[in-house]
Amino acid sequence: MSSHQQLFYNKNYSKIIQDLSSNQDPSIQETHNLSICKYLSNGESPLPTLMNLCDSILQDIQSPNQWPSNPSWPLILYHVSLYSLKFCSYEKTQNILNDLWNNNDKQDKFLMLSLSQYFTTKN
Repeated sequence: MSSHQQLFYNKNYSKIIQDLSSNQDPSIQETHNLSICKYLSNGESPLPTLMNLCDSILQDIQSPNQWPSNPSWPLILYHVSLYSLKFCSYEKTQNILNDLWNNNDKQDKFLMLSLSQYFTTKN
């Protein structure tokens, strides 16, 4: 387990925020993690950052119907859906989760396992 993972599971978000904020050229994953830690630490909305990451990833695809190959894409969408469920729109959440589910062959299996709970209980 990495040091950030251990800090995260121990809810020591301030150390992660300090480490990730000092990076001058953060990766998509680091930017994503920073936004989630800020939300968990002080309630700062991760949505603007997550949507900027989505826009950045979508710029790299060739066709609007193509599923992005970026490995961060599914988890970013999943976090957008969770935030949407809590603060925005059930319909938006459902659309995102359906999109993830319909592209399950391209997803991390642990993410799909958590989504399966949603799909087995929604009816």
